[in-house]
Amino acid sequence: MTATASWPAWPGALHFCVNFKQAPAALSMETPDAVIFAQALLTEFRTHHADVLRYGMVFIGHPAGWSAEAVAAYGRHLAVLGVPVRLMPESQSALLHVRDRGRAGRQLERVLVVDIGSSTTDCTIVEDMTPSNLPVGADLGCRQIDEQLAAVVQDALSHDTALMDALSADGGWDLLLLACRWAKEAAFSGVPRRILYLQEACDDRFRPIVTKAWPWLMSHEIPQMVSAPGGWADSYRAVLDEVADRLGDAPPHLVVLTGGGSRMPIAGRVRREIFPRRSN
Repeated sequence: MTATASWPAWPGALHFCVNFKQAPAALSMETPDAVIFAQALLTEFRTHHADVLRYGMVFIGHPAGWSAEAVAAYGRHLAVLGVPVRLMPESQSALLHVRDRGRAGRQLERVLVVDIGSSTTDCTIVEDMTPSNLPVGADLGCRQIDEQLAAVVQDALSHDTALMDALSADGGWDLLLLACRWAKEAAFSGVPRRILYLQEACDDRFRPIVTKAWPWLMSHEIPQMVSAPGGWADSYRAVLDEVADRLGDAPPHLVVLTGGGSRMPIAGRVRREIFPRRSN
């Protein structure tokens, strides 16, 4: 998950971006931005729910593909929160989804959970309800689609000087990435988005992004781009291929796709290519 906030229309405003999926360096002494954000959030929570926090425990998810060293470093940084913290691979939460779907018998003996998120694709094999996280997919998320779309927009409209100036302004590229994400979600969900709902879209400096880049995105065949050679689907296919190689002669009885990216039809099609006899 990436948290962003910006108000470029106001003088002296704050712009920040916190990527919760960036693995901390094992030997780094610098506190990750995500931990600083967690401190602020916990302080706010304590103000309103001190009685809950007094006896509570904080569960914080991390990509399943992180190394043990990165997870340990994250835990050391989070110790500054001053409350009990338990780190858990995010994809394990899908076990509740599997149970709620009423799956039983042999299917639950060996389940592959593929959590397709914005920054990572986490893969966990669950055998007899015991999870084992696979070190794959840590660098593949649906954000890759947003970045590819932004690059295509920049290339297709490079002749537009006003748009190029808007993209080079502070916050301009971030706004384009957000526009690409909204366009992607609209393309796969069928639910339209209105970029003018964003306060940043009302900034005169970014008007070309709203009036030129956004209409271009709305007319672009995003699902086709995702499925094209060299697109996100190829990278996703490579991750599942690696998973299949790692599992070898012990394939899953059930494959569960979860996360926002699982709503893309191509995610299910590729899953059936790699694991053709496994229902999900």
